[in-house]
Amino acid sequence: EPMSKRQKKKLLKQKQWEEQKDLRRQKRKEKRQKRKLERQSKLTSNDEGNDRKRLRKEAVPSTLRLVVDCSFDDLMVLK
Repeated sequence: EPMSKRQKKKLLKQKQWEEQKDLRRQKRKEKRQKRKLERQSKLTSNDEGNDRKRLRKEAVPSTLRLVVDCSFDDLMVLK
């Protein structure tokens, strides 16, 4: 039975996709390893204390104060 042009194209695309599967997998793996190495190098360069947690600890305390008014306790529902 003859195949239509559309079916032939679809079949050809499917074959190409399967043939390039290993190549795509390898590229993803290389990309993942590259990102991992970049993260590791960034961490080693930030050991002096430039990361977010250390910056937060070095914040200067403010003179602002927060007040919570609990005088409406009798209007609140237990739920």
